[in-house]
Amino acid sequence: MMINLHTCPLSVSPGVNELIRQGYDILPFLSRHRNKDWGDLSDEEKAFNDYVMGKQRGTLWSVYTIASGADIWVLTNLTNTVRTTVMLPHEH
Repeated sequence: MMINLHTCPLSVSPGVNELIRQGYDILPFLSRHRNKDWGDLSDEEKAFNDYVMGKQRGTLWSVYTIASGADIWVLTNLTNTVRTTVMLPHEH
């Protein structure tokens, strides 16, 4: 079964929820993640995400920098219950 990243459940951390309240739009980052644009990762990390997608098992990880210069992480767990979580690095 192929995982569809466009339909998996989504959760956001308290820190990201606060950024949303301040007017930051996380939808472009979710779209990039769901379209396999892994953001500001090394080539090796991007290749590992591609490997995880092929196996359909493990955790996909994307990193994007928002306007304030802070990073946002988007993680999709493909093991057991498929779920995407958007968080700040210190919340991991």
